[in-house]
Amino acid sequence: MKKALLVAAMAATMAAANAQYAVNPELKTITDKGTIESMQWLILDSESQKTVSESGAKVESWAPNNVGRNLYIWEATFLAHTSTYPGVGMHFDGYVSLDVASKGWSGAGYNIGLTEPVSTANWNDQTRFHIAYMSEGVSPSSVTLILADGGNNTDKGSPAKVTVGAAGTDAGNIVPSVGPQSKDDWQGIDLSFADLKKLFPSFVYKVTDTWNGNIFSFLAGAVTGTNIALDACYFYNLKGSGVEDLVADNVNWMVTSKTVNLNGGMGIELFDLNGKLVKATEGAALGLGDLASGVYVARHGQSSTKVVVK
Repeated sequence: MKKALLVAAMAATMAAANAQYAVNPELKTITDKGTIESMQWLILDSESQKTVSESGAKVESWAPNNVGRNLYIWEATFLAHTSTYPGVGMHFDGYVSLDVASKGWSGAGYNIGLTEPVSTANWNDQTRFHIAYMSEGVSPSSVTLILADGGNNTDKGSPAKVTVGAAGTDAGNIVPSVGPQSKDDWQGIDLSFADLKKLFPSFVYKVTDTWNGNIFSFLAGAVTGTNIALDACYFYNLKGSGVEDLVADNVNWMVTSKTVNLNGGMGIELFDLNGKLVKATEGAALGLGDLASGVYVARHGQSSTKVVVK
């Protein structure tokens, strides 16, 4: 496995993310906007898999199977992180959470091997890539996402590269940011191949029945102990021309030691880490004074935030 190129952090003037690609990461955000025709997933909880399959979509797993498809960590640059926080949509199937080791760089990739290639027959400019991300601890300033990297196999195309957090450079070319820096709660990005071609002009995807290479890889910098967690990672096509305005509910959260406050909406539900509803209100403020110490998740519609009661 070749070592991935490191992506250097750019000046602060380049750090602003392109907010139009930021979305609430839950599946319902997509299904409320359109009907999924096909999906190829790398990380997806079983309930969401079932929901998409039962809708009539063609669903394929491109996830690691320890045979011809694997998640490779390059040169021991990441260490596994023990996770206790629920995944996207309060599922507990597990997600990928990695801490940067002390090698001076970090990288990992979902590899499709020669012995088990995949078909990209459904790919076109309206194909979309979706991923959720967070940090369980200290966040990297920038995480680079690399899509459809066939390596030296030019017949597999040329990869797209974007970041979340600070923008970057790659061989003198700008690697644009498409989402904010990771934090201690799930965020999402969702963008089409047409978007990726505009953002990273050298991106060329190939439609073939025998695609192999690093279908998705990521770099999280060199700061030992920083963490990146990934969930809800998949490619998909919608029936029709595509999806527009995939945005999260337009609300803002403010959490104090005594209350959870919602600006821009009414109605808050609070869950514990087992997915149990603890309390709720139809208003815009929820008291925390009667709760046991611990970590909770507050939700309003498709928006959520982490709540720590001490």
